[in-house]
Amino acid sequence: MNSKLIDIGTTKLEVYTYGKKGPVVVIETGMGSSFYDWNIIASKLSEKTRVLMYHREGYGNSQLTQEPCTSKRIAENLNLLLEKEKINEPIIIVGHSFGGLCALHFTKLYPAKMAGLVLVDSSPVEIYKIEELKRTLPSIQSKYPTINTLLRFKNYGDLKQHEIVTQVNPKLSPKQLEFTDKIQDKIKEFLTNPNLYRAEASEFENMIDSGKEIEKLNELLNIPMKVLGRDGEIEIANLTNAGILENEAIIFEDLIQKLNRSKTAYSDKGEFILVKGAGHNIHLERPDIVIKAIEELLE
Repeated sequence: MNSKLIDIGTTKLEVYTYGKKGPVVVIETGMGSSFYDWNIIASKLSEKTRVLMYHREGYGNSQLTQEPCTSKRIAENLNLLLEKEKINEPIIIVGHSFGGLCALHFTKLYPAKMAGLVLVDSSPVEIYKIEELKRTLPSIQSKYPTINTLLRFKNYGDLKQHEIVTQVNPKLSPKQLEFTDKIQDKIKEFLTNPNLYRAEASEFENMIDSGKEIEKLNELLNIPMKVLGRDGEIEIANLTNAGILENEAIIFEDLIQKLNRSKTAYSDKGEFILVKGAGHNIHLERPDIVIKAIEELLE
């Protein structure tokens, strides 16, 4: 799996493509996630179409600049990448988690370049509502204070790669351990790059403002859109197993479920799909559902 580094003018981005013909499907990964996690999905889709996977600034071999990693900058960089690759026809973007926020921002900025959108348990535009709720839920606020997440990213970003290997020792998930040894090695290398954590810190720090920026672009979209939402029961169980009070876990997840379902209102052709049996990482736990949703937009 050999990628290439493309100079788009504002930065250099690592890109990998699957397939030779058909519409282009772009994968926008979640925060802190590599495109290697999408290898199975991309390989299957390439039987019918082309797939472009890339790493945002600071991810993988992509260059990290001093510019804030906002969803607007990420969307603008993706547009420059498409122009550089001479991809002029409308595309389908698949965005997971924070990548969904970036995918939506791109769609709002460049609607004429879109053929379809798939949001895979995407971060909500109204992230500030989640932060406001967290402050009213003591066990969640105590266990997962937002400032600690930001400080952790910044601290990791200050380490050398060998220090991340020994001090942080990032672990692969059970699903990632099912990948080939070569892909596992690529993910381990990805997770020990200090630039990844510097980029994450910037994305995380600017996430609420990114969401508010998208809220201002409130025009109704006119493209097919699939919104894949996680199984709330699984996420509630994950929180309670981590020590969160059950009533708080239910309140917290209920808001996320509500915000997930509301995303269909972005387009007059929006459809919500609840993915039973899958938590936040739907693309790893139920890749078949993600593939089916994308293939339906290709028809």
